[in-house]
Amino acid sequence: IASMNDKVLRCIEAAKLAGSIVLLKGADTVIASPNGNVVINSSEAPYLATAGSGDVLAGIIALFCAALAVVSKKGKRFHVLSGIAYFWSMAVIFITAIPMSIIGGNVFLFLIAVFSFYLAFAGMRFARNRDGIATTLDWVAIGLMILSGLGMLILAAVYFLNNNSQYIVLIVFGLISITLGSADFRSYKNNSATGKERISRHLTNMMGGTIAVITAVLVVNPPFEPEWIWWIFPTILITPIIFWWNYKILK
Repeated sequence: IASMNDKVLRCIEAAKLAGSIVLLKGADTVIASPNGNVVINSSEAPYLATAGSGDVLAGIIALFCAALAVVSKKGKRFHVLSGIAYFWSMAVIFITAIPMSIIGGNVFLFLIAVFSFYLAFAGMRFARNRDGIATTLDWVAIGLMILSGLGMLILAAVYFLNNNSQYIVLIVFGLISITLGSADFRSYKNNSATGKERISRHLTNMMGGTIAVITAVLVVNPPFEPEWIWWIFPTILITPIIFWWNYKILK
């Protein structure tokens, strides 16, 4: 939405089409009725407008549980329980983000939601799947991860042509999506997703999901422009740690 006037007009139009009161959330929340009456609430905390306050709570829980899983002793009950809570928090975010992205026609949000949830899902699967044999659900998830990466690259081209700097984010996440999806595919295809490699895949995906949660927190209200810097900053900061941790596991 380019401006407040545009936002108000869209909200009024939606209310008339729906024949009911429509609330359009944002840093300034617009409430419109079918007869054209409008109320604008500019006192709301901006973070509550991001995918609903339930999403915010789930994100906070996911971030907290991810931190607990990182610092706790691996394989022990507390680590496992933290991981389970993290996974279900990410599932809540995914379940709410997908319909919102479809209803709002937000392709960017849809692709990011698929990308982020896959990381939590794959991390959980590699933790539990000790024999390294993929199920149909694993193959479908990997396929969706790779397709989301390709979708991001296509959308990046569209954004670039429209002078939208978020194309940088889409290129980075798109390449990561394809790379991680392909790595998981090879692990299952080569029957090597056991032992140290299984732990490595578990770590990589779970930490990738953690990056996604941290990113979501940062981009709600970025301290300064350009916004794309805050989208990729956690990835730049934490990816070397993931490589280091994998080196320790696999050596």
